[in-house]
Order: sequence, then C-alpha cells, then structure tokens
Amino acid sequence: MTRDTTFDVGTYLQLEGQTPEYFNKEIAGSPIEIFGASVINLAIALIGTIGVTLLIVAGLRLLMARGDSSKIDEAKEMIKLVLFGIMIALMAYIIVLSIQSFFSG
Repeated sequence: MTRDTTFDVGTYLQLEGQTPEYFNKEIAGSPIEIFGASVINLAIALIGTIGVTLLIVAGLRLLMARGDSSKIDEAKEMIKLVLFGIMIALMAYIIVLSIQSFFSG
C-alpha cells in the first residue's frame, strides 16, 4: 500500500486576496500623478544614497583623524549635518505623501 504524499503548495501558501489579478492590477491615477510619484521616489533614493555615502566618508575621516582634535571635530560636524539632511529628506517625503493622499482621496 502506497500513500500519495504530494500536495499543491499553492493551496497552503496562498493568503486571501492574493490572486494573480490582485498583483496585476493597474496603478490608479493620471499619468502626471504616476510621473510625479516616480520622480519623488527617484529623488528620495538618490538623496538616501548620497547621504549614506557621505556618512561613510565622514566615518572614515573620523577614523583617519589620528587624534587631531580639529579633524575629529570636522568629522563629527559632518556626521551631524549628514544625519540632519537625511532627516529633512525623510520628513519632506512624508509631507509629500501626506499631501498626495489628501488630494487623491
């Protein structure tokens, strides 16, 4: 006597509402809204990449200061400014998303 031990993975892993139609639906909004959202997402990605890169550079400057207090202070100031810039960028992104959701319904 052999038992059939096969099963359909899709029946066990599929949650309610996760149908192919759910994932293939079109993005709602006018082309201008979609373009604006794409530009904003690209800008945030660039700002984040530049911010992380500058944070790494500031950390390296801090490591290479070799006890020189003026270089240490410059590196610490650079770290503060980079973190401040990243926070401003994130807050701007949140504000833009809030305004978009307010006007789009």
